[in-house]
Amino acid sequence: MTWCLHDLYNKCCYWSVDVTGGEQFLGAKVFPGDESNSLGRTRSVAVDIAGQRLSVRTDADETYVRKLAAYVNQQIEEVRNTSRPVQTQKLAILAALNMADELFQERRETAELKHNVRDRAERVLAYLEKEEQRQVRAKKK
Repeated sequence: MTWCLHDLYNKCCYWSVDVTGGEQFLGAKVFPGDESNSLGRTRSVAVDIAGQRLSVRTDADETYVRKLAAYVNQQIEEVRNTSRPVQTQKLAILAALNMADELFQERRETAELKHNVRDRAERVLAYLEKEEQRQVRAKKK
């Protein structure tokens, strides 16, 4: 998925994010007006995050983008409700840390689950191969 966030100068910063969590900064480009860009089939989605209106150019579904924005706002509110009054920028940073923690925990749990599934699959395969050999020996008798 590729994101483009327009700032006040209509400069678009591209980020490419894959499902494994890796991301790569693709560059920035200034667009006069609202011209199309090289992202392919994209649309602008306006969202409010922490009281700021942002125009996000993305190839993702608009409903999905709005759900992401709602989640980010929820995380910011949780930080706001559990800390002393701080600037919005600091709230966003703390919320980002919380989301990064969630992400890393999910990745760890996913890795553990994959390891457990792989281990069980190997044990089942070893059992089946052993049973197959036993049946072959039984037929030869």
